[in-house]
Amino acid sequence: MLRRLSLAFGGLATAPLASGLLSGCRTPETGDLASYTYSTLNDDQQRLISALVDQILPQTDTPGASEAGVPQFIDRMLTDWYAPEERDEFLAALGAVDARGSGPFADLDDAAQAEMVAAMDAEAFANQPADEVPDEDVAEVAVEGTSAMKEEAENEVAGMQGDLGESMDRDTEAATELSTGEGTASIGGETTDVPFYRQLKELTVAGYYTSEVGATQELQWIAAPNRYDADVSLSEVGRAWA
Repeated sequence: MLRRLSLAFGGLATAPLASGLLSGCRTPETGDLASYTYSTLNDDQQRLISALVDQILPQTDTPGASEAGVPQFIDRMLTDWYAPEERDEFLAALGAVDARGSGPFADLDDAAQAEMVAAMDAEAFANQPADEVPDEDVAEVAVEGTSAMKEEAENEVAGMQGDLGESMDRDTEAATELSTGEGTASIGGETTDVPFYRQLKELTVAGYYTSEVGATQELQWIAAPNRYDADVSLSEVGRAWA
C-alpha cells in the first residue's frame, strides 16, 4: 500500500506518514469526530485545513475530506508522528497559505479557493518528471469542482489491492528505512525536502482512505468477502473494494 501511495505522488512518501500508517494511525471513527480534541491544530488552523482538504477531495455523491475526518487525522499525524521541527515547518507553511490570497483562505469563495489550490499543486509538482505526473489535470479538477480527484484516488486504491504475490523484500526494506527516519522523502529515490502541499495532499488521501467514510462509502465494503477474482473491471463494480 505504501508503494502504491508513493507512486501516486511521483514516488514521494514522507517518513512520518509511512511510519504512522505502518503503526496503524487512521482517522477517528465517524461517531467520535464531533468529540475529538485537537492536540496540535488551533481553531484557525483547523478551519484552514478543513477548507484545503475539501478542495483536494470535495464532497460529491460521497462526503468530502473534512466530513470524513481528515483534519483530525492530520492533527494526529502532526502530534504523534512529526518531529518537532517538521511539525513547526508544516505549520509555518500552513500559515503562509492565507498570505497568498486577498484574505483568509477559509473565507474565500469556492472558485478563489480552487484557483489557489490549483496554483499550489502546480508549484509542488513542477519539478516532477512528466511520466510521473498523474494523468488528471489537477487545476481543471479543482476549478470545475468535479469528482475526478476522487476517481483518480479511487483508482490508485484499486491498484493497491493487487500485487499480493510479489516479493515483500523491497516493501520491508523501504518500510524500515522510512520508519527509522532514513530516506526521509522518498522510497527508492534521493532524499529531498517535501513541499508543504505535497505533504498535505498525501495526508489527505491517506486520511480519507483510512476513514470509515472512505472505506465504506467511497469504496465498496464487504465484511465477509467471497472468492477472490484478480481481474474485474472497475466499471463492472462501480467502485474499488476497500
